[in-house]
Amino acid sequence: MCSAPSRRRPATASCWKTLLFFNYLRQEFEDNFLLLLPPADRDRVRHTWTQGIGAFGLLLVPFAGAAQPTAVQTDDARPLTGLVEQIARHLGPVIAGPPDRLNPDRKPPLERRAPIASFDDWERAASTLTVIEGQPFTRYLPSVILLRLNRGEESRVYSLVVNRVYKSQFTLIYQDGEALPDQYSLSIYPTIINGFPNLFIELDMDQAAPFLTALRAVTSQADWERFKERYGILRNSARLWPFYDWITDWNFSHRKEAAGYLDLSYYDVPE
Repeated sequence: MCSAPSRRRPATASCWKTLLFFNYLRQEFEDNFLLLLPPADRDRVRHTWTQGIGAFGLLLVPFAGAAQPTAVQTDDARPLTGLVEQIARHLGPVIAGPPDRLNPDRKPPLERRAPIASFDDWERAASTLTVIEGQPFTRYLPSVILLRLNRGEESRVYSLVVNRVYKSQFTLIYQDGEALPDQYSLSIYPTIINGFPNLFIELDMDQAAPFLTALRAVTSQADWERFKERYGILRNSARLWPFYDWITDWNFSHRKEAAGYLDLSYYDVPE
């Protein structure tokens, strides 16, 4: 496995060859996908997906067939998301999966102060925060938060995942200088995503609305620290291991052969 170079450990030729191979493979796949879009939209999206130092790679990988026509009709206002919706409809729910209620491109009409009394209410309210670029709180959240939401005797588990964006795929070396925090977004999934959670949170349903309000209000590192102290189960909390035992039982009972023990190596540490 390649690791970041340092003064004591220079990058090997095989590492660079591996990075270049995967870069070309990614570029070829993306270019083939973009051929489904109208020709006028392709180059703009291509340069949006690969920026910074990675843009040099675009000069080395010709966009084969860039001018060929497409039979796909897309929404002029949202060609890319409209294309994805068409593909999902064509594949059907058996292959594409059911509608993603937590991460919809088109948000449900909802008042921010609407009460949250059920899991359906929670998912509608939470969906107003997802897959939206430029929300200040996303740059301060850790990558993965596991949330347990309780309503009486019933509990459900959600993963809050921050989608971090970089100018190019060369984040192995240039991550700090290539990050685009204004394009970060949040996704929420009704299961466990990732085996390395950064924080556990447990809420009762009557705390759900204040939780979302407080999350929207995080605009600085100090805000995040206060939010984490209020809602998070920190490393030194007496609740940590009981929660870990509960989430482990939930994981194996709900995810079966896909489950495993969660690794806490990155738990409650600065990213």
